[in-house]
Amino acid sequence: MPPEPKIAPDPKTELEELAREYRHVRAEHEREGVEGSWRRRQEARLARIEKRFESVLTRNMHDEDTRDRWRRYLYRGNPSPG
Repeated sequence: MPPEPKIAPDPKTELEELAREYRHVRAEHEREGVEGSWRRRQEARLARIEKRFESVLTRNMHDEDTRDRWRRYLYRGNPSPG
């Protein structure tokens, strides 16, 4: 029997999950020292999360004001626009 296809999450739910993950990784990153391979891996992970967030955002939110509110949610911790 073939595996069931994955159901894509609601874009707002996905953006909220990515923002939570981003904040978690950023907090870990900030606790680390200035140098180190672990810190560089966390920087790469943050960049991947940001890229995925932007991809979901531009594909699903067509209004620039809405995209700006989502970005403030990600980077500043503003309330979720969803």
